[in-house]
Amino acid sequence: MGRIIAIWHRWGRGSKQSSSTVAIQNGHEVDYFKLKNEQGQLDFLRGSSTADDHYLQSGDIVLMPLGGSGDLFAYAASRRAEELGFGTCVMRVAPYHVKQTRNGKKKNPADDVIILLGLYQSSRELFYPVSAYDQDYIKLRHYYQAWLAAMEAYQAAENRARQATIGMIFCSSEGLCPEGELKRALEQELVNDHILQALRSERDDRSKTLKRFVKGLDICKDVFVPIEGVGPRISAGLIVAIRDIRRFKRVAAFRAYLGTGLLENGDFPRREKGHPANWNPDARSTCFLATIQFFMRKNSYWGSRLRENWDEYKIKHPDWIPGKILAAAQWRTATQFTNWLYRELWRYQKAQEAGTEFVPTSKRFE
Repeated sequence: MGRIIAIWHRWGRGSKQSSSTVAIQNGHEVDYFKLKNEQGQLDFLRGSSTADDHYLQSGDIVLMPLGGSGDLFAYAASRRAEELGFGTCVMRVAPYHVKQTRNGKKKNPADDVIILLGLYQSSRELFYPVSAYDQDYIKLRHYYQAWLAAMEAYQAAENRARQATIGMIFCSSEGLCPEGELKRALEQELVNDHILQALRSERDDRSKTLKRFVKGLDICKDVFVPIEGVGPRISAGLIVAIRDIRRFKRVAAFRAYLGTGLLENGDFPRREKGHPANWNPDARSTCFLATIQFFMRKNSYWGSRLRENWDEYKIKHPDWIPGKILAAAQWRTATQFTNWLYRELWRYQKAQEAGTEFVPTSKRFE
């Protein structure tokens, strides 16, 4: 049997580089060291480390937490394990198992690698190998973040260019917008801005790459494509935010993470002072965007559910204005959609693990 290597990856506070704490168990001996940056991580995988045995070898079993900032490292390690062969593999465990084992203690990478080693010895069934689906997800997350960054950069540059153009017009000594209409002058300046042209081209290229990749994923074809109103971008946003359904033990935790669950008093969660807002903001906004698409497709399955919720709230609260009724119906539909998505993703995950054909229940939405 090869060595057992536990790795805990993290981003340093105030640092632009990541680091990894490593514990190598070889028999009864455990060797600890740290990979200080991405170069050290690559050296560890390629076997170019200067220290003896401080690199991935044939037959090693690598243990890592599921999801988080270590996804790219897990992807590279799994590909390297495939090249080495002879039982070399990367195994990951849901973070809540590590949290339970901490017994209330704070996060500490040096302690967490020991926990990983102990969990693997006592409960190996909790660990999952990095599969082809996991690799596809990690690559999708990379493409999605690249598209999101390009889009945000374009929007920020457009706002700066717009404000600069308005300032030049108002401060011009030749008169207040001699070209006539302000809107037309702004559009002309924005079209001719070479910086915006480059950022627009980058945004469009990233968007095409993302769409092309997400459309080829089996999980998108089986789970999301049959849902009318959920296109490639919304599918990618949900898949990236959820990461791995095995991270969520209960549907209540899944709803809380997406920010679509009801509070104890029956209200929908909002970001308010004195109240926790522990949901994922990207996942929450993506769910809301999905309900907008459902509203625009009233004859679809989820569009009909939204209409039913609208009618129910309208009868239950006759004093509410239409806008409040619509918002309540949208969030109620988001909760129902989240409950269904949790069950569907678990069914898909179990079918993948068992190697059986997945029959989507969403076919009835067509």
